Amino acid sequence: MIGIFTTCDKRPEFIEWQVRTFAKFLTDSYELNILNNGSSPELAARIASECERLCVKHHRVENPRYDDPNMACAHPLQWCWNTIIPKTDYDYIVIIDSDMFLLQEFSIIDYLKGFDIAAVKQRRGDAKYIWPGLMFINRTTLPDQPSVSFMYGIVAGSRVDPGGYFHHYFLKHPEVKLRNILHTSHIHSKNNNLSVIPRELRDSYDEEFCLELYEHSFLHYGRSSNWDNMDATYHIRKTKFVQSFIDRRLSDAAAIEPYEYVYQYNNWLEVPNPRDGHPLTDRNQRQSWLQRIFRLSH
Repeated sequence: MIGIFTTCDKRPEFIEWQVRTFAKFLTDSYELNILNNGSSPELAARIASECERLCVKHHRVENPRYDDPNMACAHPLQWCWNTIIPKTDYDYIVIIDSDMFLLQEFSIIDYLKGFDIAAVKQRRGDAKYIWPGLMFINRTTLPDQPSVSFMYGIVAGSRVDPGGYFHHYFLKHPEVKLRNILHTSHIHSKNNNLSVIPRELRDSYDEEFCLELYEHSFLHYGRSSNWDNMDATYHIRKTKFVQSFIDRRLSDAAAIEPYEYVYQYNNWLEVPNPRDGHPLTDRNQRQSWLQRIFRLSH
């Protein structure tokens, strides 16, 4: 059995989207758990009511600080890992952002075969860690689980975001087998990847939405908390587009075509230094190099 955990703090309407998409596309047995991190009593009550309506497991989280986006992300996950998950009998754990939706048939158990964790690799300076926005964990094989930390701060001389403390965990346990989750980065003409949007939806896609696709399967709305202070009409239009994308996939009215474009954001490979005879000073050259090396190393 898989235990799926997602933190909901601002967009209760996304709960139903996750319920519907997991029900259609996830091929494994699972249970969805909502970590209610509502920043006000009213919002927390709305989230609880939505969970009750949808018959979804619900856990109220008391966050020590709601004005810190890093704390809003890291604290519920750490609290859940320390207090909720040890009391369950889930063999596998999924940590997923509340604005990420499965849109293709997918087996997490099959994807994790031969690995202890699957996640997106992150890097800040010498700090190598993983992003907790989409993470699969095999509890039956992962060593020293009490040492896992989703927290953030200064690691190896660099400021890291939530998940940054995994750097210490991987140093302590180099035997852990980690699968790097691949993604498109922002779907935008600057990244030369607009073709990943289904043909039926391409004309209505605004590049400024900056959606992402992970492993050809998980659609990431992104920036749903509006930390970048976009105007209200932006999120009205973006929400309408994402809902249309989801509805079309649920009804099999749009297809996500196979694609090869993979973006290696801050991955752990060493980038050659131009001073060492590698003239990769252009961003596109560096990205091309990383993609080529990654294909050879996986």
